[in-house]
Amino acid sequence: MRRKEKKDLNKRFGDMKLSLKELGDVAMEIVGKKTFERLSQASKQLSAVGQYNKEIDRTVESLQKLQLRLSVNLDFNRKMQKSLELNLKAWLPEYLT
Repeated sequence: MRRKEKKDLNKRFGDMKLSLKELGDVAMEIVGKKTFERLSQASKQLSAVGQYNKEIDRTVESLQKLQLRLSVNLDFNRKMQKSLELNLKAWLPEYLT
């Protein structure tokens, strides 16, 4: 059966022979392409990671600004509350008498 397959291949493609150098060149091309594809894929993934990093940095910055606004607002509200409390204590006796 093997001989029939070999004859069929010879009939279809002819007797193909590669030198050791040609075989090495073909192997390097195949390996090189795969390596290049992997490098390209890794580069794309690094780019995506860089984009995620930028988005995380923007989110952190937004959260820090929000935290600052909330803390300033909280301080302002406490000061306003104390001021209103003092004013009410000062005004109430005048209106109640």
